Amino acid sequence: MLREFLYLDTLLVDNYLAQVEDGLYDETQQREMGAVGGEGNLSMNMGVVQGGLGGNGSSEKEAARTYRQTPESRFNRLYEKLQARSVEDFTKNLWGDLKRGEVLDVECELEIPSMARLMVQGEQLSDFASLVRTFSPDAISAQDEEALTGFQALSSRGGNNRFIATGELGTEAPVFAFKLSKESLRTDMDSLEGEVNVVGKMERKWPEGESHSLLDIPGLSLMSRKDRRAAARQKGPNQSAPEGMELDGPGVSMSVIAIYR
Repeated sequence: MLREFLYLDTLLVDNYLAQVEDGLYDETQQREMGAVGGEGNLSMNMGVVQGGLGGNGSSEKEAARTYRQTPESRFNRLYEKLQARSVEDFTKNLWGDLKRGEVLDVECELEIPSMARLMVQGEQLSDFASLVRTFSPDAISAQDEEALTGFQALSSRGGNNRFIATGELGTEAPVFAFKLSKESLRTDMDSLEGEVNVVGKMERKWPEGESHSLLDIPGLSLMSRKDRRAAARQKGPNQSAPEGMELDGPGVSMSVIAIYR
């Protein structure tokens, strides 16, 4: 299967591959020897000699190849060993059967919530606002300033490098939440959206009627414990989160190894 990788966490790939293969290797060598015009051949792959030599050839021929591993080839080796559970649709039985730490290959419609985009782009918003204040100070109202301050605070809590994406399988299925890093993107955020396969490890699931902030998804929190406590103190008992900032259950959170088409 040929995969178009949109996202690949090479650190996770190497981490997991080293566990299932008792280490990592960067390249393999294959050496082939044979008699020109004869019947025999001798090949050596990974130090194992195979084949035999015939006596009908008048000369010998030797060829050597070095195969270098790439992040994509490492993932393919890892995928064969992980035996990921394929998830194309969702049933109540599957929901109850999912276990923490299980590796899933989820075929879904991926979307990056607007609030998640703004949090990732908090630094760019700040730079843009600074330019506007310098050259056109009357263009930013007090309400705009308040909104910018809020986005910058959210961005600093969640970190400019990490964000949450969601995956939908259908109207009756739970929402999937994926924590992603900008460093592992192989494309821009717009191209990441759409029908994709997401391979990763299940972290948590939360039931219907339970909602969580995009900054504090179970198993995928973007905030430190200190920030979570501070946010809980600031939020009143009947205060709702800003629109688009929460995911409603039922939901499943996953740490992501790769996203591809």
